[in-house]
Amino acid sequence: TCGQRRRDVCSQRKISVEDWEMKPQKGALTTTPRIIPILHAVAALVLVAWFALIVAWPWLAPAGVANGWTKSVEGLCQQFFCHRMPGRSLAIGGSPLLVCARCTGVIAGYLLGACAALAGAERLPFWRIPIAIILIALMGVSWFAGWMGWVSESWHWERVLAGAFGGLGGYILIARCVVLFVNWIQRRNVTPTKSAPA
Repeated sequence: TCGQRRRDVCSQRKISVEDWEMKPQKGALTTTPRIIPILHAVAALVLVAWFALIVAWPWLAPAGVANGWTKSVEGLCQQFFCHRMPGRSLAIGGSPLLVCARCTGVIAGYLLGACAALAGAERLPFWRIPIAIILIALMGVSWFAGWMGWVSESWHWERVLAGAFGGLGGYILIARCVVLFVNWIQRRNVTPTKSAPA
C-alpha cells in the first residue's frame, strides 16, 4: 500500500515519516506558503491606492499646484516610472492622467493579478511562468510597434490593453518567483531526524 511504501522509503533513508512528508519530494508541486496571501493582500491595497491616484490625478493636480506637491509627484513619477508624454496619455476633461496609457494598463494589470491571486488563481493552469513571459512579450511587441511608428499615438486603448497584459504577466512572474523562493527557504530549514532504532 501507499502507507507501507512510505514507511519502507523512510526506513531506507533513516528519516521519520513526518519529516518525509514535510519535505517536498522530487517532482512534487510546491505548496503555497502561508505568508503569500498576506503579501497579495498588501500588494492589492498598494495597487488600489496607486491606481486611484492615477485616475484621480486630473482633479488632484489643480488642487496641489498652490502647495507645490503636484510638481514633486509628477517629477518623481517621470524620473522613475513613466515618460508622461501627453500625446500618449489618457485624459479626463482634457487633463492627462498621471502616467501614460501603457503605464496605466500596467498598473491595472498588476492590480488584476493581485485580485486574481486573492481569489485563488494561483491554483489555475494559466498561473505559470511561461504564460507570464508570453504576456510580457505581448507588451514588448506593442512597445516595439510604437517605437517603430507602426502604431499611432492616438491608439491609447491598444497601449492600455498591452500594458494590462504586461502587468498581469509581471505580477504572475513575481508571485511565482516569490513562492519558489519561500519554498526553497523552507526546504533548507527542514532538517530530517533519524528514526529511533528498533
